[in-house]
Amino acid sequence: GLPGRPVPPAPPVRTGPGLGRGAHLAAAGVGAAVAAGLLVSTRWDRPGVLVAVAVLQVLLVPAWVHGTALPGRIGGTLLGLGAAAAADAVLVARDRVSLLALLGVLGLVLPALVVHQLTRGVVRVRVTESLSGIVLLVTAVVGLSTLVALARAVDGPRLVAVLGVGAGVGLAVARLVDAVAPAPRLADDVAHGLPALLAGGLAGAAAGALAGAGAAGPLDAAGGALLGGVVALLAALLTVAVGFIAASVPDRRRAAGPALAYLGGVVPIALAAPVGYLVALAVAG
Repeated sequence: GLPGRPVPPAPPVRTGPGLGRGAHLAAAGVGAAVAAGLLVSTRWDRPGVLVAVAVLQVLLVPAWVHGTALPGRIGGTLLGLGAAAAADAVLVARDRVSLLALLGVLGLVLPALVVHQLTRGVVRVRVTESLSGIVLLVTAVVGLSTLVALARAVDGPRLVAVLGVGAGVGLAVARLVDAVAPAPRLADDVAHGLPALLAGGLAGAAAGALAGAGAAGPLDAAGGALLGGVVALLAALLTVAVGFIAASVPDRRRAAGPALAYLGGVVPIALAAPVGYLVALAVAG
């Protein structure tokens, strides 16, 4: 600071319902459960992947609405569930690996967002927060739908398994490291550190290599390590974004803790899934 002027103390780290050690452990458990669920679902081939994705989407929408105290929660819930159902249905109907059909779903969401805000009437407050929250929710549920498309590729279910295991294990390890030592912090107001990112990426690469090895198909251990490492590192980074969301939740809303734990374990995987889809097709092609 300037001579003669004291340097103000650093702002205290917030400890809301989604920022403590328990929140890290809960999100790690959710991430591990998602990895296990996607892995098991691939035993039933494409229908199993579709069911697993639909379950994640159905739980994600109310968790987001409740955990973030979304303004316009009724319309947000309907838009989230509608986008998830439309994305899954159009991929099943087209029966193709391409994601072009999802662009139509996202395009229809835009006018629906405007209509939703108009219907809120006298309770139309925090419009920017409502719009941005619903857009991110729709992006997450549609991102999960990319796993349905990936399952239709050559050896698709195994690609989904490697992607899910890599992202889930990487996220779980990152949150466990943050629960023990979230330092050096990536930002002052979230309990996430750089070692967690590195540990998550390495764990995801190792898990992907194990899941990709020893089976016939276009994906080998090296490709599995690349796919698992990329989605794990991305999921670990995106969990920091969920940390910022959790930091904005007032301390008095501690009942949102379970919802935020689910978001911390699923949203990063959902947002990493489209990138994993591209990497999977590249390494298996």
